[in-house]
Amino acid sequence: MITSTSDGSARSVLTVDRLPIARASVAALDKLWTQIDVLDDVKAMAEEVDRTGGFFTDDFSISLAQLKSSQSRLLEVISRHQALSDRAREQRRQLAKEHSELVSVDEEDILQQQERTRKRMSDFFSATAAPLVETAQSRDFDELNEYALEVRDSLGEVSEKMRDFDLVTKKLW
Repeated sequence: MITSTSDGSARSVLTVDRLPIARASVAALDKLWTQIDVLDDVKAMAEEVDRTGGFFTDDFSISLAQLKSSQSRLLEVISRHQALSDRAREQRRQLAKEHSELVSVDEEDILQQQERTRKRMSDFFSATAAPLVETAQSRDFDELNEYALEVRDSLGEVSEKMRDFDLVTKKLW
């Protein structure tokens, strides 16, 4: 389509439709070079693993081993406490069952037992009560607390080593 202007020259009005559309194209060679770069990175990481003897650093492996050890000890304490608690509960049930079979139920005995229980609870929770003798249960809780703190510290160390490892791997990539 040709139009005339005031000076009489002829120009093409719509040349935009005749221009080829520019499209981004990725050549097969670009894809191959990208794959080669990735393989080079993998090879560098494999050489690093061969050189150091593992994927993780020695510090990280040591921290993981310490964490595992702390968690194992914590599990042992929890298991031991649970077993003692289960055994004591079963003994109380058995004694209660035997006691109820041997003794007839007397209303006055029940009231006396309740009064003794209230007195023991009052003595236990009163502010003037003498310090309690350390029991196996309190020792277990102290040990449990100690191992829980150790596990928390180990987790902190592992977290720190993971950050260090992340920085090392970022340098490789």
